[in-house]
Amino acid sequence: KFAHDIDCENSELNLLCSLAEHYGMINLLPTLLDYRDDRKWYLEQNAKIHETTTDVAKRLPTIVLNGGRYETWIQKCARGTKSDLYIQKFASKLMMEVRALGAEVLAHPRFKWTSVDREMLISNGKSNGELES
Repeated sequence: KFAHDIDCENSELNLLCSLAEHYGMINLLPTLLDYRDDRKWYLEQNAKIHETTTDVAKRLPTIVLNGGRYETWIQKCARGTKSDLYIQKFASKLMMEVRALGAEVLAHPRFKWTSVDREMLISNGKSNGELES
């Protein structure tokens, strides 16, 4: 048996942008689009500021897009380097944009079925799955 691992560069980000474009919500993602379109510059800036490699720098957007925080990236990936206000604002904007997209997608009629699951969780005293601020 043979297996092939196909690596799609920036896959999570590209999927989010495609989803937003498909449902007419692309205006919710200005920072995400800017990063997608000028990724190399963002990675170089982050790597330079935090004195790390671009491979380490590219983990920041992935962590944020998956619900993590800039501070987590600093501790786990950038090995405790000093926080930078510019990069922190960038990460915060990404986080807010992804949350806004998530809220709009879940409100879309196509995804109405998710409200049934959410209501069932709440009625059972469990979290509805929202990200906590």
